[in-house]
Formats: sequence, structure tokens, C-alpha cells
Amino acid sequence: MKRSVGLLLLLLWPLVAVGQLPPPVLNALNQHNLNPAGLSVWVQALDADTPLLAHHAEVPRNPASVIKLLTTYAGLELLGPNYTWRTEAYPLGRLQDGVLYGDLLLKGYGDPFLTPEAFWTVLRGLRDRGVREITGDLVLDRSFFAPVAVDPGAFDGQADRAYNAIPDALLVNFKTIQFSLRPNNGAVQIIANPNPANLPITNRLQLIGGGCQLDQLNFSVGTTGVNFSGRYPSACGETTLLRTALPAEQLAYGVFRDLWQGMGGGLSGGWREGQLSQQTAPLFTRHSPTLAEVMRGMNKFSNNVMTRQLLLTLGAELDSPPGTEAKGRAVIERWLQQQGLLMPELVVDNGAGLSRDARISAQNMGHLLRHAADSRFFPELQASMPLLGIDGTVSRRFRNHALTGQARLKTGTLRDVRSVAGYVRTASGRDYVVVMLHNAPGVQWGVGTAVQDALLEWLYWRP
Repeated sequence: MKRSVGLLLLLLWPLVAVGQLPPPVLNALNQHNLNPAGLSVWVQALDADTPLLAHHAEVPRNPASVIKLLTTYAGLELLGPNYTWRTEAYPLGRLQDGVLYGDLLLKGYGDPFLTPEAFWTVLRGLRDRGVREITGDLVLDRSFFAPVAVDPGAFDGQADRAYNAIPDALLVNFKTIQFSLRPNNGAVQIIANPNPANLPITNRLQLIGGGCQLDQLNFSVGTTGVNFSGRYPSACGETTLLRTALPAEQLAYGVFRDLWQGMGGGLSGGWREGQLSQQTAPLFTRHSPTLAEVMRGMNKFSNNVMTRQLLLTLGAELDSPPGTEAKGRAVIERWLQQQGLLMPELVVDNGAGLSRDARISAQNMGHLLRHAADSRFFPELQASMPLLGIDGTVSRRFRNHALTGQARLKTGTLRDVRSVAGYVRTASGRDYVVVMLHNAPGVQWGVGTAVQDALLEWLYWRP
């Protein structure tokens, strides 16, 4: 039924001129009182030399998280899909009979996916190599990246939100903690994962009846830990909050101590920062999953801090340590020039799209995606992108529809920004690059999605 309706609509939708928006898109804009001037669109078949549709395509727009496609594609081309990040452990002292008489140094190289489970393998590697007790301190070497001097709350005042996490060379669990709240014996139980040994949790939550409304739940980060207060309805069952609660170095230490003690290990000292002073072989090295695997988190689930880690890695590896955003941007811009992809309007900023300053035109994003389609690493890039109606940030769109699984699309959302870019296979079997960058007041809500969906459906049913 849906296909027959779509074919009928196709007959009613005439071929459009390059600069003319299709009637379904215009209808969606009109229904929500949106000015077409705030919208840029680029649609081009992969086997065509000219675009099917180009509307304000040369205008620089804020792309939000769509810019991640540039960062990750550049990463694939410059680092290779098999690139891995290292985390190294060095004994700074004498190891005898299971006791390390001295400090243990951990050196991070920017692993974006150093989850508690992954971090545990570092500690397990030390145990397997005979370390049981550490008489000194845990020394953290974070020098592969320069400190990012940005207030995490500067973007929107939400400093403890996971999407605002600041990158770091030794980034454990994306710098976040998942707090699970659940009713338990007339009270509210709070479970932290990971559970840093140096993070006190003050629980003043009151369990109440009534419907599940969490507007009376308060969370704050103080100088002595995190604080929960207010009321928690039992009808909510178990819920989770993902928050940043400690600086990266303190989180690394706290998770290390918690996991190490859980293994029966001892750590007599505290923690301090330092750098490896001489080139010696590490006692243990953990390698992350490959870039091609890690990219799935960056693009399918639009993870900001992971993508920012990649930008700093590009700067450190292809310029020089310590990695900085400026070095990473320069590396990407040089690569674009080498590929003949000239983008004078481009502003990469932090590479993740969490920015009011990032800019690119729909036309140049379209050129980038057409260039990527000819890359030897195109399958890896495609596999990292959300599959329409199936997973990632577009899992709930076009479910049980002819379009389900027929598009791989990266989305982007900020206040007054709604964007999408990727690849669509139409009902006729033809492959297209699609880019829509929409900058207008309130477009981040469902109105922006409605305009995107109108374009996608119009394109899908074309012959």
C-alpha cells in the first residue's frame, strides 16, 4: 500500500530545476512557517556529473554533527582503518616478588574507547606480568595531547552533560559515569558505573508515589563529590543519568584504584601527573579496537568527545605531539587541498559539530561524500553511518517503510540547526548523495525532521 501511494505521489511530483525545491519539501516548509532561505540542499547521483538539486547549496551553514563525516573520513584516509590507540604501563622502580617498589606510570595516547572493561584489561595485563603491590603513586602521563583549555559549560551551561566532555590523552569511559537510580526497600539506591574510589556520592533522594515525573530530581557536582536530592517516583523504576563528575585525571585514578583493589592489588600512594622521562619498553601495552570499529560510535551515535579525540590524534600523529585542535584542523585542511577539495568557507572548529562557529556549504559536503564514494575505504565509512530505520540516530525514522535500510545518514542537531547528510539508494536502484543543512529558529525540533523526511521520500520514489 505504501509503495503504491509513493508511486502515485511520484506522478504528481514533476521534475524540478536545479535551484527549485520539490513540492513536498516546500509544503513541509510552509506547514511549519519556515523560510526556504534558511535551507541548503544538495542532491547528486553518484553516477552523474551534475546535481539533481542544488538549493542555496553554496551558502556556508552550521552543520552541527554532520561535520563528523569530514573528521572521520579524513581519519580513515590519513591514519588507515587499522589504526589503533595505545595505553601503556611502565614500572618506575624495581619489581620483585609481586611488589613494585616505586611508582607505576600510565601513558595514554588518546584512546576514544577506553571503557571500564577496556581499562580493566590494562590492570589484568599488569597482574599477569607479576604486579601485585605498588608502593608508590600512580603517575598519569597525558602529554600526547595538549590540555584543551575550554570550559565544558561554555557551550550551553550544562558542564556535567556527557556531550560536553572535554578530550584527554587518558580518557576513561568518555569521562562519564552512568548513575543508575532504582527503588530499593523504601529508598532510592544509586549505582555508579564506573565507581571511582575517589568519588563520594551524597544521596538525599526521597522515594515517593505518583506518576513518573523526574522534574523534582536534582543532581549537582560539588567539591566533595556528587549530590542527589529531591524526589524520585517509584513508578519510574530504574532510570539512568550519564554525567561527567570528575576531571579526566581524577577519574582515571579513581577507576584504577577501584578496579585494582577489586583484583586484590595494593596501591600505597595516591596519584600525580608526570611524563615518561626515558624511552624504555612498557611492561604492558593495550591496543584499542581499530579506527574502523571505533568510528561506529562517532557516527552512528554521534559521540562528540570520541570525534574530538580523533581530531587531536590527527594533529599528534601527522604533525607532532602534543596534539591540538589547531594542528588537527591544519592536517585536515592540507589533506583537502591535496585531494582538490577546496572549501574556502570551511570552519572545522573541534571537528565534532558541538560548535556555534563550524561552517560548511551543502555543496562542498556533497563533493566530500562523492569523493568518499570512490575511496578504497568507502565501505568502512559507510558502515560507521546510521542505517535509516534500523540503528543509530535514525533508528526511529522510516521504520517498516520502503526506505528502511535504504539510506546511511549522519544527522546533526543544535539549537536552531537541523542537518543530515549521507547516501540514499532509491526504489529504482540508483545511489545518491544527499545533504540538507537547515539553520532557522526552532528547526531543531520535529519541524526540521519533517522537512528532511519530505526530501528523502521524494528522492526515494524518483525513477
